Amino acid sequence: MTKTRLALALLAMTLGLAAIFPALDHDTPRVSDESGMIAALIGMQQGRLKDRPHDGRFKFPQDHGNHAEYPGESWRITGNLRDQTGRRFGLEFGIMRLAFGGKGTPKRASAWATREVFAGRLALSDPARARVYSDERISRAALGLAGYQPSPPSLWLEDWRLSFARSDPLAMNLAATAQELRVRLTLRSQEPLAAAVGLVPRDLVSYLARRIEVRGQVTIENRAHTVFGTAMLEHAWGRLPPLGGQLRWERLYLNLDDGRDLLLARLQRRDGSGVPVPRAVIIMPDGEQRALAREALEIETLEEWESPADGRRYPSRWRISLPNEGTVLSVEPTMADQEARGLLRRWAGAVRIEGHAHQQPIAGEGYAELLGW
Repeated sequence: MTKTRLALALLAMTLGLAAIFPALDHDTPRVSDESGMIAALIGMQQGRLKDRPHDGRFKFPQDHGNHAEYPGESWRITGNLRDQTGRRFGLEFGIMRLAFGGKGTPKRASAWATREVFAGRLALSDPARARVYSDERISRAALGLAGYQPSPPSLWLEDWRLSFARSDPLAMNLAATAQELRVRLTLRSQEPLAAAVGLVPRDLVSYLARRIEVRGQVTIENRAHTVFGTAMLEHAWGRLPPLGGQLRWERLYLNLDDGRDLLLARLQRRDGSGVPVPRAVIIMPDGEQRALAREALEIETLEEWESPADGRRYPSRWRISLPNEGTVLSVEPTMADQEARGLLRRWAGAVRIEGHAHQQPIAGEGYAELLGW
């Protein structure tokens, strides 16, 4: 594994984080970067940034696709699936694009010449077997190895492909393969696409497709499972924020069975000093987004999990209180070991939710990411 591959993977994760939650100012402490190369790679980003701020209006299927005038871009799907027996799976699929030069094709004769690199990750957690099946890839946008085509609209990285329906902006198809894993899924959002206005750094444009209905098949170790469930697509493009420093990120996407979605982030210093900074956005069943004030949100870590790889400890159960919403939630992983130990070291996996809202029982499921531990 080269340092460049590691740094590119870190960059992919950085864009995913920035796509949903408010960014720190460039002069504040930043997320930990063990590679030491990420700042240089972000500084290498080139591409024409549009002068006008995005107005939150999107055109589909065009905006599902590549925005080559921007230097960075990320497509990311996370979700929870079940088979016909009730067996649960956690899904993560993401592809990012990073431009290292000006617009257009490099003026070189080599067929390998390109100004863009694509990187991605596929992961499926299987609590019944206490395993995560995963793969990570990086390819240049040359010789058909990776890229985006507008007709029919589709994004690919080697033999991974995310296709968008031309006639229905809420419909997608995902096909991807890893060792011992094959994924073939049809996805259709049951909710309007939501612009993440006010939730992203000023140099990024982003939208969400939430509560996507997922159906299809996953094949694990040559055994096929017909699956169904829900997922969320995040798509962001622009200039990536700088990365480095001494912060930890916690990020949780929670889908509640009363129709509300809760997007939470908590930043804290790695050495434990200072006061953790929680942030949250609640999305109502009708799609209305509302940022919660810090005093209206409390995130408490109740348990930790120790990685068998090196003993680092991650939060593993949370108590989330929203006093103004009359809501208290208990969140825990569907399986403890969902740590990614490949190109980017982090914990990322499916979670389940129990609690109450206005004194009525509530449940749900979601996805959590922990970076910087």
